[in-house]
Amino acid sequence: EEDLTLVTFHQKSPQELLETLNNVLKHLSKDHDVDLRDEPIENTAYRMLGFLPILLYNYEGEVDTFKDGLANGDKDIIYPILRHLLSKLPELRKRAYLSRFLTAIEVPEEMFADPEIMEKYQQYKDLQENFKET
Repeated sequence: EEDLTLVTFHQKSPQELLETLNNVLKHLSKDHDVDLRDEPIENTAYRMLGFLPILLYNYEGEVDTFKDGLANGDKDIIYPILRHLLSKLPELRKRAYLSRFLTAIEVPEEMFADPEIMEKYQQYKDLQENFKET
């Protein structure tokens, strides 16, 4: 929670904007409880970029351009993300929590040739279905 006015928010540096976005993401998922000073900027951008689709944020344009703008704390990139997140915060908090359990695990197709792996994967999918029903 930050005590911001529109003026102080607008005066934030690109790094401070990125930190503000990270604080909102941290509120949604502990995976984002990262000190940005200790994380390479490229990793920060990839981490955030990977989480935004879970939060139903759709960006326009090229992924690389968006990622670079995110990494550079570009106001034209960060402001719309913050608007999206803050306007739907309770709903997105629930979505972020559920995503940890409902995001499909990518298993290479050739692994399904092993009957034990196929059985375990089916158990995993059944547990996900039970979780959804609960």
